[in-house]
Amino acid sequence: MHQDRYGLPISTVSEVAAVAYRDGLDRILSAWTGAGEALDRALLEDADFAVAYIARARVHQIYGEAVEARAKAGRARSLAARTTKRNDNTSRSLHPLSRDSPNWRLLRRSSI
Repeated sequence: MHQDRYGLPISTVSEVAAVAYRDGLDRILSAWTGAGEALDRALLEDADFAVAYIARARVHQIYGEAVEARAKAGRARSLAARTTKRNDNTSRSLHPLSRDSPNWRLLRRSSI
């Protein structure tokens, strides 16, 4: 199994997807451009890569793309429920668009 930058397992069987995911996450954390494109590459390689979807949702949120962010977050939650406990926890608790987050209500209100 592949690992993220911190040695934690990630749910992809694709080396290319794992490399692109790590690149995208590094770009998010450093506030550098190209995170969305890197995560899109990861998702092209592995369409069932739950944490890549939640990371991509975060990039959409950063750019104020609420509809796309919610769609990617929903896909991540759906996939995470079928994979590992870590993916499920990541998609629920770390993502600001999770229905478990107070930000969900604010975003919903602002996009109506």
